Amino acid sequence: MKDLVLEWKRYLKEADLTSVAPASNAQTPPISSTPAVKSSENGDDLLKKQEAKKALLDLQSAIANIQTQAAKLQTALQEAKKRKRAKVTKKKKSGDRCTRIAKRKYDVWPSAYASGAVVKCRQGKIWKGISEDMSDEEIDHALLLEAILHLKESNNQKPIIYPNFQGIDYADNGVGVEKTLKVKDCIGNEPNKDYKYFTTDKKDYVKGIIDSVSKNGIDALPPVKAIKHPLLDDKYLVIDGNHRLGAYMLGNISEIKAEVLNDDAIQLATPDTKWKEGAIPETMSLKDAKDQNIDLKKYFNTKQLEVKKTDKLEEKWSEKYKRSIDCKNPKGFSQKAHCQGKKKK
Repeated sequence: MKDLVLEWKRYLKEADLTSVAPASNAQTPPISSTPAVKSSENGDDLLKKQEAKKALLDLQSAIANIQTQAAKLQTALQEAKKRKRAKVTKKKKSGDRCTRIAKRKYDVWPSAYASGAVVKCRQGKIWKGISEDMSDEEIDHALLLEAILHLKESNNQKPIIYPNFQGIDYADNGVGVEKTLKVKDCIGNEPNKDYKYFTTDKKDYVKGIIDSVSKNGIDALPPVKAIKHPLLDDKYLVIDGNHRLGAYMLGNISEIKAEVLNDDAIQLATPDTKWKEGAIPETMSLKDAKDQNIDLKKYFNTKQLEVKKTDKLEEKWSEKYKRSIDCKNPKGFSQKAHCQGKKKK
């Protein structure tokens, strides 16, 4: 562009010099009979004018293009400023990052547990890798990865008790103190497993357990997993092994072997959790649940299995049924216990 401008100035200067009138005392050049030289000079001037005109047009086009680009840049800057102002306004209205993520994650807002999660987020304990720009699906995926990482880092193999008695996820390597408990002091954490269930659906199982214990004692079966009942004094809550406890109660067996875990050795799934195979739920400690006034009756059963005194349950299998059991391929826990008892003889 600079070269075009210089070329245009040079042309104007040359045009001014050629347009100056000759002095009065100057001699008039003789008229030549051959006008070839003058014709050549006129051709050069015409060519220079055409080149200068073209240079001017190119210069004007370049200037117009620069002005267009400048206008686009100005518009883009104005739009960017508007978006920034809108984002700042939105943040001021809807609270901090942790609050906004919690509102997207929890169906109920405000709630005690959601507020607790916001506090943990502000402390940098959770939701570290979650951005507000993520979609709901991306946030769910990030939360799942965070939960898995947390479990790996803390080697968390604690039992997870689900709300509304959906069940429990229990790790086989959970460690507790082995004790012998009174059956009358134990409550199973499956209130839906009633007397009718144990005397119909699980009738054969119950008979097998009673038969095994009557022959080999309570040491013949592995211990159940229990905790001190969070809601009832002097009671124990069986969190794993409820079928064995039910069989003991129906068989009028007075004692049961148990591995008793401390309160801090268990976790509770959040109140709105629904059990799903293979899924890792978000959890809280029993202490946190108490601090947040969570309804613990949704997690811990307080009613003991009612056994009807008038009905009698046959304590032993028939000899025909016993002979039909294939101890090389026993089916179910009760048949395995029966076969183990036969080996000890």
